Amino acid sequence: MRVYHHSVSPGFFSTLDIDLSSGRDFSWFDNREAPRVVVVSRKTAERSWPGENPLGKRISFSGSDGPWRSVVGVVENIRYRDLVADTVENPDDPDVYSPLAQEPTRNIGIVVEAADTTASLKSLRAEIRAMDSAIPVYAVRAMADVLDEQLALPCFASSLLGLFGGVALLLAAGGVYGLLAHLVVQRSREIGIQMALGASGAQISRRIVGQGLVLAGVGIVVGLVTSVAFGRLLESRLFEVSETDPWTLVSCALLLIAVAVVASYLPARRRASASSGTQEARMSYLFVPLLAPSVLASDNVRVVKDN
Repeated sequence: MRVYHHSVSPGFFSTLDIDLSSGRDFSWFDNREAPRVVVVSRKTAERSWPGENPLGKRISFSGSDGPWRSVVGVVENIRYRDLVADTVENPDDPDVYSPLAQEPTRNIGIVVEAADTTASLKSLRAEIRAMDSAIPVYAVRAMADVLDEQLALPCFASSLLGLFGGVALLLAAGGVYGLLAHLVVQRSREIGIQMALGASGAQISRRIVGQGLVLAGVGIVVGLVTSVAFGRLLESRLFEVSETDPWTLVSCALLLIAVAVVASYLPARRRASASSGTQEARMSYLFVPLLAPSVLASDNVRVVKDN
């Protein structure tokens, strides 16, 4: 099994806010004279001893010949090599930590927690220079700058995908509106007949909106199923966000439902109003001849027949 081995000093996990799941952290008593110990990540424990308590288990980096090291603690999984690589290329590579005093290394990275970054960097350089002026100090940066560098490309890609997704959502909303509005316009004669038979504009609008919601609901269900099925393709590109994020799915569905309501209601109300106006005009045209004789009689107007 391939693992990433790290030599760290006491206080490393607390400085980086890495939670200790079980066992203990390293101490200054874990030196060369003390028994060799290691702290493993949760992923290492799950892969090496599934369903067992890893504390007290032994591990060797050189095969069965040893030396053997005892597991004294388990910490949560972290991504500090490369946020993208840890997610996409090496999703299952576990981590093992050893005390720096027992496993010394040439290249040492120092992590300092401080409120004033600039002042802390200056004092850190001065302390190292006072200890040994020949020790080179390089790549001194704030953790925020390191994160910004690591996340620059993923953030740009996420922003680009978000932009394309927003454009696609607007196109989908426009397509839904255009389709439902066109279907309502095609039913103009049907709406006129229903109005002539005594249906009110509110009844027709409710009926058409309900039918539009049924069509939109079928499309939304198919879209949600498709997004859940193909969303797993983006799982490796997401960080602290689920590919089936409920807020995203619900907000998109509500937007399309609102568009369907507007696209069904507005054309239906216009057609109902137009049919009502046409019906009133026809009724007034029929009533005029019936009212005309009484008007003429009231004015005492003679009607002379031509021979």
